[in-house]
Amino acid sequence: MTHDLVISRARVFDGHRALTGRYDVAVDGAEIAAVSPEPLRGRQRVDAVGGWVMPGLIDTHIHFYDVHAVTGPDSLRAFEENELPGRLGLFLEHGITTIKSVGDPTDAILDTRAGIAAGTLRGPRLLATGCGITGRDGHPAATVSATCAW
Repeated sequence: MTHDLVISRARVFDGHRALTGRYDVAVDGAEIAAVSPEPLRGRQRVDAVGGWVMPGLIDTHIHFYDVHAVTGPDSLRAFEENELPGRLGLFLEHGITTIKSVGDPTDAILDTRAGIAAGTLRGPRLLATGCGITGRDGHPAATVSATCAW
């Protein structure tokens, strides 16, 4: 069988343990189709000798929108136009395939999540809580939640 992609001669960590030796990892679409110590055939090949294949990492607590730079609608737009795509890409480049945003402006973070899901933004899977709830002047009213007040 010929797969979409074969990552060849990689070390493999399966989420529980590091497998001994080098393996070919076949990918079809978005799914891992096979992991084999024997060579696999693929329409596209990536030589990973010396590299690792492992499950994506998950960051379960981030404040994605820069709370010091995003203080109102104008700075929010500037952040989304100038910084958001690059920041999303950095997660993927570092092996983080899922993030959970806590306390970010609800409409903005849901729009970001929709853009990732639609493929108009490249980024990790995004889970979001939206704005935080706090008492007057309680944490994080002066930081993260300040972006939710306008």
